[in-house]
Amino acid sequence: MPIPLPSAENSFINKSNNQRKIAIMPKRPLQPVKKPNRPNRGWLLKLARALQTTLDTQELVRIFSDHTAAILSYDSIRFTTPDSYIEFLQGEPGKHSCHYDVVLHGDALGAVHFTRNHPFSEEETNILEDLLCNFVHPLHNSLRYGRALRASMQDALTGLRNRASLDHNLAREIQLAGRYSTPLSIIMLDLDRFKAVNDTFGHPVGDQVLQAVAAELRESVRDSDIVFRYGGEEFMVVLSNTGLVGASQLAERVRQAVENADISVGKYEINATISVGVASLNGDENAHQLIEKADDALYQSKNCGRNRVTVIRDTHHEPLESPKHGTAQG
Repeated sequence: MPIPLPSAENSFINKSNNQRKIAIMPKRPLQPVKKPNRPNRGWLLKLARALQTTLDTQELVRIFSDHTAAILSYDSIRFTTPDSYIEFLQGEPGKHSCHYDVVLHGDALGAVHFTRNHPFSEEETNILEDLLCNFVHPLHNSLRYGRALRASMQDALTGLRNRASLDHNLAREIQLAGRYSTPLSIIMLDLDRFKAVNDTFGHPVGDQVLQAVAAELRESVRDSDIVFRYGGEEFMVVLSNTGLVGASQLAERVRQAVENADISVGKYEINATISVGVASLNGDENAHQLIEKADDALYQSKNCGRNRVTVIRDTHHEPLESPKHGTAQG
C-alpha cells in the first residue's frame, strides 16, 4: 500500500511555544532517517495501514495519537474540527504546546494540539509534520464520510434528525435503558389542522411553518433530548433517563411554546397549535410498541379537542395510581 506523500498543497500551520511557523510540505518522498527517534519508512507504512482501518474520525485520531506517542512523548493531544462538531481530547494539558491547523487543498480539516511540560524541539516538530502527512488524507476521508452520514440522518427542510435517525437512536436508547434500569420516555406531536394551512396559504408557507415549529422545539427541549421530524407535520422527542412526570411537564412546555410563538410568513400571521402524546418505556417493550403508545395518546389529544397533552400512564418506572389513559391539559 503506497504511503500518502506530502504535497505542496497540504499545509500544516504550526504554532509552537507561541511562535507561528508555516510548514509547506515539499513534493518528495519521505526519506528514512538513521536517528532512532525518527520514524523510518517501514514504521510510516505501519501507520498508514492503521489509519486505513476506520472511517470514524474519533477512532482515527485515537490511532494517530497512539502511534505518535510511540515516537515522541507528550502529555496531551486535542483535535477539533472547525465547526467543533468533533472534539477529541486525551491526556492532561501541559505547559508547552505545539499546535497544527491541518489544511488540505484549501479545506480546513481541523486543529491538532499537542502539549507537555517541557518544550518541543525543532527536530520533534519536524517529526510531527512527517506524521501529519500520513494523517491528513485519512482524516479528510473520514470527515467526508461523517458529513455524508449526518446528511443521511437529517431532515432537509427542518434541520432536525429524520426518521432513519429516530429508528437508530431509539433502538439504542431502549437498549441502554434496559441495561442500566433507567427510565425512557418519548413525546409525539402533530400540528393541528396543518392541511388547512397548506390549502389556504400554499405549501411554501406550510414549509416555513414547519421550520418555525422545529425551531420552537429545539429551543424548548433540554440539551440531552433528541428531536426528530417523524414525517409530514409529526415530530418526536426522545428523552433518555426521564420518567413520565418529567416528560409530561416538558411536553406541556413545548405545547405552550408553539401556541405562543409568533409565526410570521411574509404577510401572513400563522397561529399554530400542536396535539401531543406522551409515553414511557415499560418492561420489555420494543421501539414499535413504545411509539404505538405515544401515537395512541396523540390520537386521544386530537379527539379531545386538539392543542393538549395526553399521557399514557402505564410505566413501571413511576408507580402512578391512574387509569391506563390519562389526560393532562395545559
